[in-house]
Amino acid sequence: MTRRGVLVLLLGLWAGAMAFGVYRFITLAPTDFGFTRGMNKLEALLTWQGVAMVLALPTWIMGRDEPRAALRWLSRLPVIWAGFLIAAVVALIVWA
Repeated sequence: MTRRGVLVLLLGLWAGAMAFGVYRFITLAPTDFGFTRGMNKLEALLTWQGVAMVLALPTWIMGRDEPRAALRWLSRLPVIWAGFLIAAVVALIVWA
């Protein structure tokens, strides 16, 4: 498999992990009761977002030397999105 093929595969895996996290959040039935009801939904979402963040770093590293500008910029998208999610969680904690 070529370097470009690995990059496209990593982008696909990242997009799949992101989409599956949202899918699990929407379709998973909430469990438990009281204050913790629905925490399983949040746990599923954050687990798959974590998998996507782990895939973001090798995607960015593989895309840095890509000669095609479109694919190089597309390889930066996972890292930008991961940074946005981390900043949003930090902002939420500071606000609370």
